[in-house]
Parts: sequence; structure tokens; C-alpha cells
Amino acid sequence: MLKVDHVITQINNQFWMQHKIALEIEIGILEERFMPSDTGHLHTTVAELKRRVLEIEKLLLFCPPP
Repeated sequence: MLKVDHVITQINNQFWMQHKIALEIEIGILEERFMPSDTGHLHTTVAELKRRVLEIEKLLLFCPPP
């Protein structure tokens, strides 16, 4: 059973790493769309996505790869 747990942990970590990378790419795209005015919604979205990336980093820190 230990091997199965090991594989599941590894799959979960891979998923969260890929998700984190996708969010970081999206953050970069949205930041390129910033304008001097009328883009407050983009700033809010980017701030929230950055918080989500930090949450994922903490998750990965507490559940390191096997």
C-alpha cells in the first residue's frame, strides 16, 4: 500500500506544479494588458491569482515530492 500512496502523492504534486505554472503564465498575460486606467479588474484578478500561487506553494512545501 505504501507504493500506491507514493504514486498518488507524486501525481498530486505534478498536478499542483502544473496548475501553479499555468497560473503564473496567466498572470504574465494579464499583466501585459495593464493600462494606466480602466484596468482595475485586471489588477484585482492578478492579485488574487498571485495569492492562489502562494497557497499552492505552501501546499507543495508541506507535501514535498517523495
